[in-house]
Amino acid sequence: MKKLLILLCLGNLLVLTGRAQSVGVSNIDLSPTTTVWRGNTDIIGGTFTTDASADSFQLNSVTLQLGYTYLVENFTLQLMTDSGSNAPGSVIATLSGVPNPTVGSGEYANFTYTAAAVTLASETKYWITWGYTEGTGSMLMPFNDSGNTTGAWTLENVHIFNFDASNWLSPVSGAPLMSITATAVPEPSTYAAILGLGALGFVAWRKRRK
Repeated sequence: MKKLLILLCLGNLLVLTGRAQSVGVSNIDLSPTTTVWRGNTDIIGGTFTTDASADSFQLNSVTLQLGYTYLVENFTLQLMTDSGSNAPGSVIATLSGVPNPTVGSGEYANFTYTAAAVTLASETKYWITWGYTEGTGSMLMPFNDSGNTTGAWTLENVHIFNFDASNWLSPVSGAPLMSITATAVPEPSTYAAILGLGALGFVAWRKRRK
């Protein structure tokens, strides 16, 4: 019975590990099909939708590809809600990462920004937005309009611009080159079932010892 209890505990651990699976969506390995220059008064956004594989998800990171950057300072990347009219709504979180990304002329580079305790709901649309507020230069933004992605979530084949921090223009074809990763959160019933199995095993072991 002792061996059975150990096996039961190991099995429970494996179940939990399996449930805490990595999910997300990416097109960052694709080549740009178009590029656009943007300055320090511009905000850019791309949108993704989570799937139904879990009740909720913990956002881990967003990796964004940038082209040539010149005098880009105080770069900020944020997670935002959807306004309901195909545009970003309110800010959920500001992610942590490189504040002054630097990319040479003719080059592209990926920059990763991480989230802390940010929960995403299932089957929900979100926006990733970014821009910089200091520096007098500009940055080259790459996009891909093939619609191809990897991962279970959906990365919509559009991007959006805002030139005055208040009014978003209509979405334009072509998705930003980025990768979004998260961890699926097991449902409470899953934890309850696992704890229940462990309790049953413990009771059976105690009875056996008596």
